[in-house]
Amino acid sequence: MVRRDVNGLAHPLYIGQTSNTARRMNEHQSDKIRQATVLGGSELHLHFLAEREWERFAIETDLRNGHHAPLNRQDTAVASGLFGLLGR
Repeated sequence: MVRRDVNGLAHPLYIGQTSNTARRMNEHQSDKIRQATVLGGSELHLHFLAEREWERFAIETDLRNGHHAPLNRQDTAVASGLFGLLGR
């Protein structure tokens, strides 16, 4: 989810991945889409070249590491808890 500034530059508000865009947009209807709209979001950019789940996750990770997307911020306790699960 993206907003454009007065110079036409795109600024990511939320970066995510899914195998089912329609389902994911329905899930985000009451939170992320509303929040992105409040922040000036007016575009949804989609990338269709990734064919496998690991490819989608790699692209999402690369984009999230390269951009400050305010709607991707997570509470540190939650994030560390999720990373703790990965080590098991």
